[in-house]
Amino acid sequence: MFYKKGVSAVVTTVILVVLVLVLISVVWGVVNNLVTENLESSSSCFGNFEKVEIEGKYTYYDENTDEFQFSLSVKDIEVDKLVVVVSNKAGTKSYTLTKEEQIIPGLETYPNIPTVKIPDKNSGLIYLASGFIEKPDSIKVAPVINGQQCEASDSIVQIETGSISSSTTCSDLGGACCLSNQFCTGGTFQSSSDCSSRCCVGGTCV
Repeated sequence: MFYKKGVSAVVTTVILVVLVLVLISVVWGVVNNLVTENLESSSSCFGNFEKVEIEGKYTYYDENTDEFQFSLSVKDIEVDKLVVVVSNKAGTKSYTLTKEEQIIPGLETYPNIPTVKIPDKNSGLIYLASGFIEKPDSIKVAPVINGQQCEASDSIVQIETGSISSSTTCSDLGGACCLSNQFCTGGTFQSSSDCSSRCCVGGTCV
């Protein structure tokens, strides 16, 4: 009798130990997956702050046309998307730009190009957003890298007013038009009325 009770106690203890080990294994698997996902997200966004910039020089609001012009530039970085958020007293407007050209109501590429997309690596684009009855208070941009949306890479909290011209030339931007097979070494490509998105600002056409 005592022998059977002893064997029963041992079996119960073994079962409890096995259950505890299984529980620990399950908990560790869940925690490990969470940690791995967070590390992957952090590594995708790490070191990429300010590699997508809002060019303040070309970002302003036209009170006469209710249009908001903003310029984005992408440095030496691969991005999947750009999420642009513009806010004013009336609310917030959000635009998601991708690598593929698309039509977004109320948004176009300068000058007078109805489709929009993210700028190529080491280049920039100017965009025109319509329908802003009041001047925007702020604009911020956040990149999406490897499927992970990062924190805002750049922002402007004081929007200037100005007159948006449909005939801003490359020389007005302080640049030079590059040929289709040339690179903008030392600068970034911007869009202008005379050479589309091939205006090299701050660099040299090579």
